[in-house]
Amino acid sequence: MNTDTNISNEQLTTLVRERVIKGELDTDLEGIIQAVNYRKERLNDRKAFLFKNGQRVRFNSHVRPLYMRGLEATIVKVNRTTVGVKLDSSAGRFGTSVIKCPFNIIDAI
Repeated sequence: MNTDTNISNEQLTTLVRERVIKGELDTDLEGIIQAVNYRKERLNDRKAFLFKNGQRVRFNSHVRPLYMRGLEATIVKVNRTTVGVKLDSSAGRFGTSVIKCPFNIIDAI
């Protein structure tokens, strides 16, 4: 959360991205990477509690291959950073076997 009222979170994000791309934050880059990775792990820890075995989910716009968007599945296993899902019907190279996928490509129905 940005506590500076003169700049929005979107502006701050854009500024940081631009400075990283330009190399202006090279001396702090490793620390930034570690902070981002730490935050991603905490988000995944929290998401693991949102999903339960037997829960119905739908693949969202982050999924690749694109033909899986909108497909529905059932969670059969919840891990720390991924879930195992079984598709309702086969799609492309994915049959009805269990598919291991990250939390960010599915949404609860």
